[in-house]
Amino acid sequence: MSARGETIGGIRTGLLRSELQLGHIEVAIANRHTLVITSAGSTFYEWVNRPSNSEISLLELVPSVSAEQFKEALKDPGSSCECEGGFVGSDGASRELRFRLCLQNKATDDSIRLFVIDISELKRKDAVMRSVTTLLDANRNSLQDSQRKLKTLLDSIPQLILSINSELRIVSESSVPIERLFGADTTGKSILEVLPFSEAQNEALGLAFSGVDWELIVDALPRELHHGGRILACSFLPSYEASTLARVTAIVEDQTDKKRMQDAWERTNADNRALIGVASSREEFLDLFYMAREAVNHVNSYSEITMFTHTLKGGFAGLECHEFSSLCHAAEDSWRESHYTPDHGRDFLECLNRSLRRFLSVHGEVLQLSIDDDVKDARRSIKVEKISLQRLYNAATECRIDGAVLSMIEGLTEKPFSEVLNWLENVWQKTLGAEGKEGSPITWSGNVRVAREPYRQLFQSFVHIIRNTVDHGIEMPDERLQSGKSERGNFSITARRDGDLYYLAFKDDGRGIDPQRVLEVAAKRGISIPAGISREETFMLLATPGLSSKDTVTELSGRGIGLDVVRYEAQQLGGDLSISSELGAGTEITVWFKHMSGLL
Repeated sequence: MSARGETIGGIRTGLLRSELQLGHIEVAIANRHTLVITSAGSTFYEWVNRPSNSEISLLELVPSVSAEQFKEALKDPGSSCECEGGFVGSDGASRELRFRLCLQNKATDDSIRLFVIDISELKRKDAVMRSVTTLLDANRNSLQDSQRKLKTLLDSIPQLILSINSELRIVSESSVPIERLFGADTTGKSILEVLPFSEAQNEALGLAFSGVDWELIVDALPRELHHGGRILACSFLPSYEASTLARVTAIVEDQTDKKRMQDAWERTNADNRALIGVASSREEFLDLFYMAREAVNHVNSYSEITMFTHTLKGGFAGLECHEFSSLCHAAEDSWRESHYTPDHGRDFLECLNRSLRRFLSVHGEVLQLSIDDDVKDARRSIKVEKISLQRLYNAATECRIDGAVLSMIEGLTEKPFSEVLNWLENVWQKTLGAEGKEGSPITWSGNVRVAREPYRQLFQSFVHIIRNTVDHGIEMPDERLQSGKSERGNFSITARRDGDLYYLAFKDDGRGIDPQRVLEVAAKRGISIPAGISREETFMLLATPGLSSKDTVTELSGRGIGLDVVRYEAQQLGGDLSISSELGAGTEITVWFKHMSGLL
């Protein structure tokens, strides 16, 4: 889909092709015989870093292509030739351009069109994915090598088998090289001299020999011991003679090296999963990175810092950055409003940002995120096209260009909601998997475009809608089958725009909300309930800070933080939310907010 270009001041500005994300603009006219660009818009001259309105040889721009190749493309109407070139623009930013020379009419030179496409971002994404693939291949080889070493290690784990009598003394032993821990001979020694039992554990073992049922004391015996800087795994087997406990066999394995290798292996796997998550949703990671940096401004308010932390936890979990989401979860578990101080918030954020910096120091190069400049230049680098568009928009405004043209330029910073929020699919599927539930891919409807920049924090808050839907709304597969539904839960997002307002409707086909249950929980939490409260007003109680229908706190929910965050962010943008639900049929949450330009 394209719109014909306008003529401004005698210069043809070209075609703005709205179906592409990047600056895909027909900017110039080429002469058939000399292959010289005779006129172009100012954006083109910025891209190739040439003086405005200068004549430029196409062969100079793309020296890798011969004149014969270009002229071959001009033999018949409808034919074309494509090539690529790299340039440093007037703003100092590097960019990759793709040129496409087309012949529309063989009779006139004016019918020769040169399309110029900014493919910098596409090239960057290709490079990132190639780097990620290379890194994962290298890590996969390393993991396979670790697995082989781990198996060898397991086959030769130092092991000590002790037979303990009723006097709690060792009557025999069999070991594979365990001497470095306990010496060459442990026979005759008290179990307390060999293994670091506590008094309670030693007493429990004594009770077993005095006639107490083994099943009552076995859980009191140690599963793991630490001795001499080593990690020892323990198991105990009773032996009976004439229904009387005669001996207890203790099997002790030195698992120090195994534990260390497993921990390193798990850390590597976790980093790989996080790396893939960040590479596929780099913008979302940057949003979360800056939220973590800016959250220090909210440590004086318990309600604000908990909202930020809960959103960060959900966002990082959706990217499989579990190291960071676990830090957020641990902070939430440790905080209590009555004992919270700003120092608690600052300590948590310092720890979180330190972990983020460690991750960037290891993986920043492959992700093209630099820790030296606190990632600010990285965000700027993926906004190169916006800088040029801002200049074009400002120049067009000063020249009082027709409003339709301004809207067209502004529209280049906008993308469909389904593209801006495509990362929610990952959050949806990962959260379902963690809960043992199943769901179909999110379905989108409504061909509405939006600029990402003004709504970053609101969009991040949508993670709470997804997580609450999975936790409270979507049933387990067997429960869904029993109620006549498919095993897979369904979730849809409908976008529409009405004048100056955007509307997003999030709808699931889960168990729905029981309004009576909401009123009971609200009363239990001490929330004032007005007489004659309507069904709609009852549902809106769920957006009250601190209100949760869960009796216990889980990683997903139970803290009463979620819809209140979404509502708060929507209200900051001149909007709000509403909730409707039917038991057994599902719930719909509609969020609306004001349109804001991505250029102003």
